[in-house]
Amino acid sequence: MAVFNPFQSFATIFYVNLLTKFKYLDDICLKLEDLAISISCYEFAQTKHIESKPNDDWIIEILVDDLAKEQLIKNTISLLELEEEVELLASGCVPETNWLDEVAKNISKIKAGRFTIDGIVKHHPSKYHLTIKAARAFGSGEHETTKLCLLGISYLCNKSRFTHILDLGSGSGILAMAASKLSNAEIWATDIDDVAVKTCIENINSNKIQSKINCFVSNGYKSSKFRGKKFDLIIANILARPLVSMSQNTYQHLQKGGFAIFSGIIRSQERMIINAHKKFGMKLIKTFRLGHWSMLIMQR
Repeated sequence: MAVFNPFQSFATIFYVNLLTKFKYLDDICLKLEDLAISISCYEFAQTKHIESKPNDDWIIEILVDDLAKEQLIKNTISLLELEEEVELLASGCVPETNWLDEVAKNISKIKAGRFTIDGIVKHHPSKYHLTIKAARAFGSGEHETTKLCLLGISYLCNKSRFTHILDLGSGSGILAMAASKLSNAEIWATDIDDVAVKTCIENINSNKIQSKINCFVSNGYKSSKFRGKKFDLIIANILARPLVSMSQNTYQHLQKGGFAIFSGIIRSQERMIINAHKKFGMKLIKTFRLGHWSMLIMQR
């Protein structure tokens, strides 16, 4: 069976933009997950209140590899019986862009918990400074799920000492590097994609912490290196369905009393993730939310 690779490059990418109410976001995004390369949501117009209200107007931007999927998106909206609540704003081809240059321009200083993240290599960085170079891998500290994970890592490292940490689906390596700043643990950073692993290694070297992090390619827990290996903290900022499908493996590779940070999920997917891991005896410790994104901390 083919494995979805979120780092795959597409010759042409198309966008489909929908306008709907905030209260429908989770249901729509969940149903469209399998059709899209990526889905992002943002407010249509600025509001005076901080917390989004059910009837606030929001845009859902869906990136697809074939514009024919626009009809499949419409069919999905119809199945949800939301035709009257969703408006197609625009669709078309995403202009070709040098994303490395764009990311380099836009990695300004980002604050996420106690961490400061930017693209500038410093000779004498502060303890919680992280340098993320522009590259074809997820994780610059800007996305809500990455910020949630950084908060979760800070929360757990304040309460516990860890000796073996896994960053599963490490992308740029930002979470593994953050863990290295707060812990003296042996850290593994793994990803299904060799481009992501190469980027991770480059970022680790730039931050001069390579001695603490072992970065390598693995499809989930399938690498032979995982045989008999257990961790007291597993960080998995991926997607809901892979989290569910790997729940038994996560349990098996987690030490008794160990913690797992799960993110890359929206609020409506929380129960699915919790139930999948509760089945093996894990319990929910804490939930963090940012916008409509969630992060769960569970313990074996």
